[in-house]
Amino acid sequence: MSQAIAWFVVVAWGLILEGNLPAAIVPPGFRESVISAPWKNAVGVPFENNGRRYAWQAKGPLNFTVAAAAVAAVNLQLSASSSNPTLVPDGTSVFGGGRTDQTATVTAIIVTSAGDSGAGSLRQALAVAQDGDTITFSVPSSAIILTSEELTITKNVTISGHGADVLSVQRDVAAAAFRIFHVNPGHTVTIEGMTISNGVASAGGGIYNDHSTLTVNGCVLSGNSALSSDTHGGGIFNDGVAGSATLSVVNSTLSGNSAPNPNGFGGGIASLADNSGFAALSVVNSTLSANSTSNGYGGGIGSTGYNGGSATLTMVNSTMSGNSSQLGGGAIDTDGNMVITMTNSTLSGNTGFVATIWNGGTLMIGNTILKAGASGANIAPLGASTQTSLGYNLCDDDGGGFLTGTGDQINTDPVLGPLADNGGPTKTHSPLSNSPAIDRGKDIGGTGRD
Repeated sequence: MSQAIAWFVVVAWGLILEGNLPAAIVPPGFRESVISAPWKNAVGVPFENNGRRYAWQAKGPLNFTVAAAAVAAVNLQLSASSSNPTLVPDGTSVFGGGRTDQTATVTAIIVTSAGDSGAGSLRQALAVAQDGDTITFSVPSSAIILTSEELTITKNVTISGHGADVLSVQRDVAAAAFRIFHVNPGHTVTIEGMTISNGVASAGGGIYNDHSTLTVNGCVLSGNSALSSDTHGGGIFNDGVAGSATLSVVNSTLSGNSAPNPNGFGGGIASLADNSGFAALSVVNSTLSANSTSNGYGGGIGSTGYNGGSATLTMVNSTMSGNSSQLGGGAIDTDGNMVITMTNSTLSGNTGFVATIWNGGTLMIGNTILKAGASGANIAPLGASTQTSLGYNLCDDDGGGFLTGTGDQINTDPVLGPLADNGGPTKTHSPLSNSPAIDRGKDIGGTGRD
């Protein structure tokens, strides 16, 4: 990893160095009235407590160094009662001006090694990152190969790759089973611009969002599995059981992920809010294809809100294609206190006991194309569920009798092309020239697409 080194040369008497953070958060290396490693007073100038918590006053001209990536995201305020403080990171003067608060941030954490661990690795970057950091990549290889264990995320960070076609993070095929990323509870994390593959775990083979807020943007998750019995989320497990979790999947593809063992749930994504929990899942401008639960439920997505819990699933401008489930919904399986809102989407070629959507909650669907695969109906109710059409749906069967809104077409083949690159962020099914979908839709929600 590129060490985040910045030289701060401050020439001011009566200078106050103060952590620009909430009072409860102590910057790395700080203690009350003490500056210690990784903060070093290069010329031995003593500091004295000026009576303000997490603040220090220099008794003379000060020259100090930040030489550790662990403090890369820490903002500092420089304020002077006299003289003119000048901050010089990496040899470039960025501001001056006496008697005013100034703020600076040292360089971002950069991953420079494709190795599993050690200097420059993604694992080390996550270990030293602080809340608010962005981890970027400058690696000699397109693939980071993990051989030891999952990557644990314990801070509010953004992990930003250069693109799913450029960078991948994957488990070595010869390594013991482990998932790729584990977002620990209570954090806000973004993972973007990478492929995540070959993770294997009891739940969340690719990513385990453990009671946190996670955004997956511009990523591909492929070939990940949840292998134990009664497990969840081959690609991603959004776990809000007895707590809360929020997952946003944007401009991303989940393909070929699985939860194959008995009672597996959510081959692509599982989102659970059981036992008084809450789980929110949104899928926007994304594609889920060829995910499966060969002995379970919810080939593409599975979500529940049992025992006092509540869950939401929102899908907009997205595609579900060729997902399969032996016992449940090929595309989507939901039950309990669930609200599903689906608009401007295409669900084609999914296969299962119910081909497309097996709904046990409250379903609202509009401007969506439904074409069943080899087996099962497009929409089937489970228990005390409700199904409401928002209109302008196109369905190749009778839609279970629920598609009775304005502009709905039933028992009509949508005449779609194959799943292909049609110019968007992910692969889609484009209506062919003779499709009854053309000029018959409505942009529900004002997305700019119909």
